[in-house]
Amino acid sequence: LMDILRHEYAHAVAHCYRGLIRSNQFVTAFGTNHDNPTKFEYDEDIHISAYAAHDASEDFAEVFMLYFKHSGKIPGRFTTHVEVCQTPALAD
Repeated sequence: LMDILRHEYAHAVAHCYRGLIRSNQFVTAFGTNHDNPTKFEYDEDIHISAYAAHDASEDFAEVFMLYFKHSGKIPGRFTTHVEVCQTPALAD
């Protein structure tokens, strides 16, 4: 249940902090802008989960969920998004 709440909270953050999801950092991390509906093919070297491949907004939510689940650190086995996600972008 907590993972679902963290994931859905990420969608709320994206809605409230539009500057975050419209930033160049977001595009660099997730390959496209947040609102792009393009579905990606799942690649375990790129996506944290199969659901993250659904689109950039779900990729963000899955990364956000893991980031908060692990107290601001993404587990070492996930290296794709780590650098960008650990940048304090909510201060913008």
